Amino acid sequence: MGGINDYLNAIKKQYPDTKEVNDQIEELRDTLHLKTEEYQAMGKTYSEAVAEAIASMGDLTPLLDQVSGNTRSVYVSRLKRDNALYSMLMMAAQYLLGWLFFLLFCQDPGIYFLPYFVVFLFILGMALAVWPIAAHIQCKRQPDKVETPTMPYRKNMRIALIAWGCISAFLILVNAVTWHYNYALWAVWPTVGIANWPLNVWLHHRLLTSGKYDAE
Repeated sequence: MGGINDYLNAIKKQYPDTKEVNDQIEELRDTLHLKTEEYQAMGKTYSEAVAEAIASMGDLTPLLDQVSGNTRSVYVSRLKRDNALYSMLMMAAQYLLGWLFFLLFCQDPGIYFLPYFVVFLFILGMALAVWPIAAHIQCKRQPDKVETPTMPYRKNMRIALIAWGCISAFLILVNAVTWHYNYALWAVWPTVGIANWPLNVWLHHRLLTSGKYDAE
């Protein structure tokens, strides 16, 4: 009895205390008891039967994610801190990629390229660092703050991709119309930058579902 209860109670802590989640947990409890009795009838000890029953259920996370409405109890301050840090690094990488495009499309970047690059990289670093520093300070104050953020990944990603595609298409169209006036593929740089939107949606969801920040 204790093995099944301990297993399900540990899972239940990761999800909000709703009727849907509780009903699903009780249904899983009944199923595990039945499976345990079946394995015991085969000659296994109770502990062995419980272990076999639990293993036979596989990963219950997708089921409970769906039942709970895509929510998960997490240490939200830790999640926000790491999300801010990884997002900062991702945006910095996109900035460097933008400079790479500049070098590829510019016939003669000139001798002043490096100073401009260093100055803008320093300014960007200072600006991007504000987010993870603020998140780290908040995490130090409330490291074990628990929340149940929603995870509407598909909807958010769909919106982000559509918006990124539409804005990028508009920029490329404007660039094509004004090509004869400036002779530069400037639309490439903001297009790369706007890609930060779907990338952030993907990153946040990956961190949220990783299990690393689940509330104990």
